[in-house]
Amino acid sequence: MLVLGYGTMVAPAVQSRGWWAAAPRPVLAVMLPWIPSPVAGAAPSRGSQELETRRAFLSGPWELRGLWPGEAWLTRWCARRALSGQASEPAQMLASELLVLLSEDAVAAAPQAGRARVVLARSSLGYARCNAYRDIGLVKGTIGVRDEKPFITAFRRPAEFRFEALLGHPHERMLSMRYVVWAAQGAVRSWWTLGPTINEHMDIYSALAGPTGVSGGAASNVPSQLLRGRSWISVLRAPGITAVESFDGRQCYVIRGQDSLDLPCDVWIDAETFLIRKIHQHWERPSITVYRPEFAAPDDASMFEFDPASKDQTPLGNGGAVSSELRQLAGDPLDGAVPVPENKRMPLRFPKPKSRN
Repeated sequence: MLVLGYGTMVAPAVQSRGWWAAAPRPVLAVMLPWIPSPVAGAAPSRGSQELETRRAFLSGPWELRGLWPGEAWLTRWCARRALSGQASEPAQMLASELLVLLSEDAVAAAPQAGRARVVLARSSLGYARCNAYRDIGLVKGTIGVRDEKPFITAFRRPAEFRFEALLGHPHERMLSMRYVVWAAQGAVRSWWTLGPTINEHMDIYSALAGPTGVSGGAASNVPSQLLRGRSWISVLRAPGITAVESFDGRQCYVIRGQDSLDLPCDVWIDAETFLIRKIHQHWERPSITVYRPEFAAPDDASMFEFDPASKDQTPLGNGGAVSSELRQLAGDPLDGAVPVPENKRMPLRFPKPKSRN
């Protein structure tokens, strides 16, 4: 009768999503190490083992469902098993998320082979659950005479936000452009020098699409995780801890993995707070992004307000002081850079500007 009752209960789910919808949660936990990799370039299909396992254990991004007695122990054991062997990337990513949600010290609980993946997951959890965050940082590239982009981020849950970056042509020394995204009182807006009108957006995600490229990724790296989305950093392929070292006075895990272009990337993650402090992207023209972050709201509540008519209303000033302070911290992106294969090279995006004479 119990089997018949369970079959009747899950039959609609099986019809709409497939056979994995019928699997009890303990079965999905045991099968966690055998989640297959999706077809290259394709998202997991509806009713796939991965999606049904996520549905069974997570009620939302970084929100664990209530588990029956014994389920937590079983799931931790299966997650460690997935992280210690040759499980697929999706299996390891889901295993690391579950281990972080179920363990007080997930890094210590993780097997050595999967520890880097767990550090990345623990970092994402910190951003997703924080009540407030702020940083000041710099993206330093290798093109021209001044390839630098100072920026700030400020966030207070649920929906107060500001990202601002100073930009310029890398062959010119002045940072003549400014891009601001801000959100407060239910409204999300953006403004930048090249299109000096205030733009309204449906949400912060869509507003950040504009500055992501011109900011060297700074508009997306951390903000996407604050908004409980997935950053490319959290899904680095084949990550490994290459060192534990001091950076800017903080002990950090140094993790190397492959980005979406199959190029290596190094990320420095604070060993205590799990905040990202440095990113070194080994592209044909490598770049370094450095952060001075903390889980705290901005001292001035007006940070979430912006009036383009007030040109002096920026904590970055003209970018000179921020760049001077963080330039030395970033170092030279060419130091330790990994050679890029010929088929991964891209054309120069910033030719020298024509003479104005």
